[in-house]
Amino acid sequence: MKKVADRVAAEEKTYRKGTQRARERSIMYTITKNFQTMLAGLALFGIMFGGSSSVLAHTPGADVAKTGVQNEHNSILHDAVPTSSGSDPVVRFVYLIPSDKESRKDYSLAIEAAAKHLQIWYRNQMGNGKTFELQGPVVEARSTSHTAAWYSTHNSGSDYKYWFWDNVLADGFELTGGKFDDSGSRWIYYIDADPGCGNNVEQVGGAGTHGVAELPANDLRGLMGEGNKSPCVGNTPDNAPPCRWVGGLGHELGHSFELPHPPGCDPGSSGPCTDPNSLLWTGYAIYPNTYLRQEDKDTLNQSPFFSAMDLTTELSDCDQIGDEVRWIILLDKLKTDIFDIQQKLTALAAKELQELEVLIRKLLDNRLLQLVQNLKTQILNVVQTLGNLVQAANLQSAKAQITLLSNSTATLSNALNALKQQVSKLKKQTELQQWMKKLDEQLQPLWSLPANLQTKINEIAIGKQLPTAISGDVNGDGLVNEADLTKLDAAIAGMSSLSADEFSRADVAKTCGDQSAKELKKDRQAIAKFIEQTKKIGKRAKPVKDQCHGVLIGQPLSSPKASSSDVQKFSLQAGIALSAGLRETSLQVEIFGLNGTKVCDLSGDSNDLSAQFAHISRALANGIYLARVTVRAADGSILRTEVQKIGIVR
Repeated sequence: MKKVADRVAAEEKTYRKGTQRARERSIMYTITKNFQTMLAGLALFGIMFGGSSSVLAHTPGADVAKTGVQNEHNSILHDAVPTSSGSDPVVRFVYLIPSDKESRKDYSLAIEAAAKHLQIWYRNQMGNGKTFELQGPVVEARSTSHTAAWYSTHNSGSDYKYWFWDNVLADGFELTGGKFDDSGSRWIYYIDADPGCGNNVEQVGGAGTHGVAELPANDLRGLMGEGNKSPCVGNTPDNAPPCRWVGGLGHELGHSFELPHPPGCDPGSSGPCTDPNSLLWTGYAIYPNTYLRQEDKDTLNQSPFFSAMDLTTELSDCDQIGDEVRWIILLDKLKTDIFDIQQKLTALAAKELQELEVLIRKLLDNRLLQLVQNLKTQILNVVQTLGNLVQAANLQSAKAQITLLSNSTATLSNALNALKQQVSKLKKQTELQQWMKKLDEQLQPLWSLPANLQTKINEIAIGKQLPTAISGDVNGDGLVNEADLTKLDAAIAGMSSLSADEFSRADVAKTCGDQSAKELKKDRQAIAKFIEQTKKIGKRAKPVKDQCHGVLIGQPLSSPKASSSDVQKFSLQAGIALSAGLRETSLQVEIFGLNGTKVCDLSGDSNDLSAQFAHISRALANGIYLARVTVRAADGSILRTEVQKIGIVR
C-alpha cells in the first residue's frame, strides 16, 4: 500500500521535530510581563531537552447517548467510562508482549488511563457530547511468538526504515484479526519493543494510517514517567512527562479517525503552517493544553466512531498517570495485609474487649470501664480509616487517608497507654495485666503500618521522575543509597557478581572497566562519599565526580552536562509550564537531587519564588537536578504540572 507508506513517511518528519518545537513556539504566545520577573530569579538554571522521538502519527455508531458515572474523585483509572460490549464501532487498544518480555500490569493500566483521558478530552473539544467508544475491557494483552529484537531486525521485504512497522502490524493483525480501514474498529497497537537504527537511519517506531496506529516501548515508558531510550546512538531521548505521551496517542488516534495535518504544515507544503499548536500538528507536546481545529470536529461529527456519551468533563492530571498506576498495583499487594489487620481489629473490638468489659464491671471501676470503651471506639476508628484507604480513588486521597491513619493510630496508642496506667494502679489484678499483654500483641502489626505506607508512597512519587540509568545506582532502583553499597559489598566479598548493567552503573572510579575486588572497593568509596555529601546539601556539599563516565555520581549516564549556554533555556521552557497565559495563579517549584532527595520546595507568586530561589540557590552545588513545577488556580486546583531536568551552573 503505497499511500500507507507515503503517509507514514510524512508523519515521521513531523514527529521528529515535535516536543521542543511546539513548546518553543507556544512560549511566544504565553510569556507575560509578570512572569519575566520570576525568570530573572531563575537565571542560574540550565535545562536539557531531548530532540528525538519514538512515536509518529498515522491516518487511517449510533447517535444514542451512552451513560457514564460522573465521579467526585479525580482519577481517570477509577472513572466509570462507558465501554462497548455490543456491535457499535469501537477503538481497540492492544498491548503486544514479545516472547522475551514479561507482561507488565502497569503498562496495561497506563494505556487504559491514557485512552480514558483522551475519551474525555475529545468529548470536551467536540462541544456536543460526542466522543469515541472503547472496547470492553479497554486493553487486550497478547503475547507474541517473536523476541523484542526480531521486530527491528527481521527483513520484512520493504525499506529498512519500515521493518519495525511492518513486523509489529503483521503480528498484531494475526493475533487480533485487526486490519486497515476496519469499519467496526480502530486498532491501536502498543508493543514493548524498540525500533532499530542503521546507518543513522531510525526505523519508524510509531506511526499509523487508515484506522491503525502503532506505538513502541518508548511510549509505554513515557506514560509511566520512565526514562526513554533513543534507537540511534548520540540522539537525546525524549524524557518529557506523561502528558506528552498521552498527547502523542491523541495525535495518532486523530489520524486513525481520518484527521489530517493542518494546511501548510507538511514538509514541502506551500504557505505558512496553520494552527501549529493543534493536536494534529505538534500540539501533542503541550497536551492537554491543545485543541482540535473546527475542520477536525466537522469530520469527527460525521464519523460512525463518534456518538453522544454522558461523561464527566473533568480531566485528571495526566502527568500523574504513572503515580496512579503504581498506587493501584501497590494497593493490590497490600490489600491482603490491610484486610487481615482490619479483621483482627474488628474481632478485638466486637468480642475480646467485650470480655474485658465484663471482667472490669465486676470490679465496679467506672473509670477503668470508660477507658476500655474509649479504646474500643478508637479501634473502630482505625478500622474505618483502613477501609477508606483501600477505597482511595487516587494517590492524593490515599495520602490523605494515610495521614488520618497515622493520627487515629496515635490516638489509639494514647487510649491504650491510659488504660495501662489505670490498670497498673490496681493491686492483685494479674488477669488484667495479662489482658494488657494480649492487647499489645494484637495491636503490634498496626503501629508500623502508617510509616511503612508513607514510605512506599514516597517511593512512588520519586520513582516517576528518575531516569533508568544513574551513575552510582548499582541496583538500578533509581536511588544512590546504602542499598547500592550492600550490593557492592557482596560483589567485593565474592558472594555474588555484578551484571553488565550493574557494573556499568557501579564503575565510577579509576581504574575504569575493572571488576576486580580491589577496583570495586574504589568504586564503593566514591559512591559512599557521594551518599555522605548528599546528606550535607545544606552545607554546600561538593559533588563527587564519576571518573569513568565523565559525569557526576547520581547523574543520568546518557545525559549531557549543563553548560553556561544552557542557562537561559530554562527561562524559555519554564514560560510554557508556568505562565501558559494564566492569571491569578500560584506557583510551586520542587527540586530533587538525582538520588531522589527533595532539595527544596518553593511556593508563592512569581516575585516570591524569585526571592526564595535567590536564597536557596546559594546552598546548591553545581550539577543536574529534577524540578517539578506546578501551577495552581486561585481556588487551589492544579492547572498544569511539568517535570524537567535542569542543570545548575555558575
